[in-house]
Amino acid sequence: MISLGLRFKIRDEKGAAIALVALSMVALISAIALAVDVGMLVSARTEAQRVADLSALAGAGILAVDPSADDAARAEAIRFAAMNTVRGQPAVVLPTDVVVDLDSSWVTVDVRRIQARGTPVGTFFARVFGVNAVNISATATAEASPVGPGSGTQCLLPIMLPDRWSENGVEPYIYPGVSDSFDPVIADPKPGDLDDDGLWDTYVAPDSGVTNATGYDESVIGDLIEIHKAGGGGGGMNPSWYFPWTPLDDEDQLIDGGAGAARYLDRFTNCMAAEYLPGDSVLTEPGAMVGPTNTGFDDVYALDPEMVWNTTEQCPYRPSTSSCDYTTPRIKPVPMFDPNDQPDNGRKIVHLRNFGSVFIEAPQPGNDFTARWLGLLSQGDNSEEVEEGLKKELRLIK
Repeated sequence: MISLGLRFKIRDEKGAAIALVALSMVALISAIALAVDVGMLVSARTEAQRVADLSALAGAGILAVDPSADDAARAEAIRFAAMNTVRGQPAVVLPTDVVVDLDSSWVTVDVRRIQARGTPVGTFFARVFGVNAVNISATATAEASPVGPGSGTQCLLPIMLPDRWSENGVEPYIYPGVSDSFDPVIADPKPGDLDDDGLWDTYVAPDSGVTNATGYDESVIGDLIEIHKAGGGGGGMNPSWYFPWTPLDDEDQLIDGGAGAARYLDRFTNCMAAEYLPGDSVLTEPGAMVGPTNTGFDDVYALDPEMVWNTTEQCPYRPSTSSCDYTTPRIKPVPMFDPNDQPDNGRKIVHLRNFGSVFIEAPQPGNDFTARWLGLLSQGDNSEEVEEGLKKELRLIK
């Protein structure tokens, strides 16, 4: 028989709670430790996704300007990734991590911190369980897609520029004094010179494939241009002359508040919702609108005064992020017209033939403004042929 004293000792539960608490604390501390690691890994995954998103958008920004620049888009995505970090270390994106799909205007970027590259994300407390590092990866795809349901160009500047043309000769020019102005007919041909057709400047349609024409084409992307009011130079039509215009609908009726200096000025910073395709009509404003034009470009500059032009990278550059930025509101689409249709004084209906993109520079003294040419935006010379290359928006699709 068990003695009464021993029976009481067996039933004595003093100290049992301490043992349970100790065991529970071990489990709780282990759970907290693992939670710290899990939280750190989730943060690392979020940082990797952010880098992938931004790098893909940066690459797509190149395609928005030049839809055929696959190498430049890949390089921009890699460069942008290197300026960001994952868990305090610079993100490393290799050329094989970037896929550029020119047909779809897509840029896909993979950001990897993995064991195979010697860059996994190290753990803290999970090492107790033999887990010293974890692979982290993220993928993003960005697209430079046409804006608007009709793939037309919106938010146009309320000025238009003459489209490009082929000069009637090569240096030395056939006639002294012939410059890069548009002179469709050279008067008083001399005996022995080319026939009249050979002496004419010729308009270059957007789908002609010509790349060395006078005016603004792909070969001068990034060049600084000074845009002057019409009639500001000698000779014929100058590539840099601007003409103010007012939007019309399909029936050639005034829209968007109609004409006038106040509404014209407002269109520099407030987007015109109407979409335009090559072949659409606009109405010229009488006069050069010098005052409203200068004020309008000052207003555009004030939307994002931080931006500068990076002559090394040849891109709009944001110093605060040390990166190119093609989303700045100082990039504006501008319509272009056939120089044969040079607007007369007063009001005249003019048909748009092409679209370009410019980066507005800081205000300059005088009645001119300067901009950087970012390339032609449209393909084809009528609405049936336009399928790509109009004003683009950047968006993440995956």
